[in-house]
Amino acid sequence: MQEESKIPNWLLKQLPYNHSWINVGKKMHVMEKGSGKPIVMLINEQSLSDAEVTSNGFKELGLGKLIGTETYRWIIFTSGMGLVDGSFYRLPSWGCYSLDGTDLEMSGVKPDIEVNKNFEDRLKGNHPQLDRAIEEILKEIN
Repeated sequence: MQEESKIPNWLLKQLPYNHSWINVGKKMHVMEKGSGKPIVMLINEQSLSDAEVTSNGFKELGLGKLIGTETYRWIIFTSGMGLVDGSFYRLPSWGCYSLDGTDLEMSGVKPDIEVNKNFEDRLKGNHPQLDRAIEEILKEIN
C-alpha cells in the first residue's frame, strides 16, 4: 500500500477551509475553521522530498512566511516492479511542480526570509532561523 503525503490537520486548521457533513445517525454540518493566528514555517538545506512539497504548498496557499534557507532540491518519486527472478527495480517515475509549472527538483523552494545557520551557530547551540521565526510571529501578533 502506498502512503500518501498530507498537509497536517493542525496546519490547515489555521484558516477556515472546509465544510463537512457528518453522518451520526443524522447529517450534521460542521465548518472547519482555525484560530486565524499567524504561522511561519522553517526550511533549510535539510528540507527534502515531502518537506519540499509541503513548504511549496504552504507558500502557494499563502499560509505564512517561509524562513531559513533554500530546500535541498531532492524531490523525485520512484516506482518499482518485481522481475521474474524475484529481484526488484525502482525508477524515477514522476516529479513535483509548483502551480506555475516550476520543477521543484531543479529550483527547490526559496524562503521568503533568508536566514543562514553557520557552523559556529551549530557549535554554540544558536538557532538564528528559529529566533527569526519567533521575531516575525511577535511582529504579526503585536
